[in-house]
Amino acid sequence: MPKFSEKHIQSLIDFSKDTAHITNFPLNPISSRTPFSFGRDYHILGECLLWTVEGIRNGSGYDSLSPCLIDATLIENERVKGLNGAEIHIVRDLYKNWWNNNKDWEHSNPLENSTYVWF
Repeated sequence: MPKFSEKHIQSLIDFSKDTAHITNFPLNPISSRTPFSFGRDYHILGECLLWTVEGIRNGSGYDSLSPCLIDATLIENERVKGLNGAEIHIVRDLYKNWWNNNKDWEHSNPLENSTYVWF
C-alpha cells in the first residue's frame, strides 16, 4: 500500500464514487481471513478507497483486516455479504460530509451515527 496521508483524503473520497468490481487490492498484511465479503469474489473499488481513508484517519494505515463494510443492524447471514454499490455511495456521502465539516478529523468517526462499520 502506498504511504497515503491527510493530503490524499479529498482525492480518495472523490474517487470512491467508483463502484467497479476489482479482484486485487493491497490488504492488511496481518490478515489471515478471506479478503472478500461472503459470497463475493471481488472488492468494490470505492469501498477500498474509503478503507484507505479510514486507515489514514486512525493512523494505522489499515482500519480492519480487509476493506469490507457491513450494516451492523442486519442479521449475521445478511451482514457478512457486505454492502452493494448504492450503500457504498451512502457511506461515501458520510465520509464526504465528515471531511468537509470536521476540523478535528483524526478524532471524529465518519460512521459514528450510522449503522455501518468496518468488518
